[in-house]
Amino acid sequence: MAKESKSDHTVTGGKDLSIGDKLTYDRLIRRKELIQITGIPSSSITYLIEKGDFPAPVKLSERMSAWRLSWVLAWIEKKAPANREVA
Repeated sequence: MAKESKSDHTVTGGKDLSIGDKLTYDRLIRRKELIQITGIPSSSITYLIEKGDFPAPVKLSERMSAWRLSWVLAWIEKKAPANREVA
């Protein structure tokens, strides 16, 4: 079983996840869904990855990559924590 990272626990609100929830939470997503989740255009995602400011994808094959949803959600939480006050 994969070890849960500290950032994973932060994103889930400190709650322990069931096996089904973990599979949903830590599934792989492709670029189209990544763009929908983040609202960031494809070219900007590529730029952020190259700068080291966004999680790199998992290489599934020579022409196919995907991202772990948990990594993306942790990145979003780091950039915009839920407890941040709105002006």
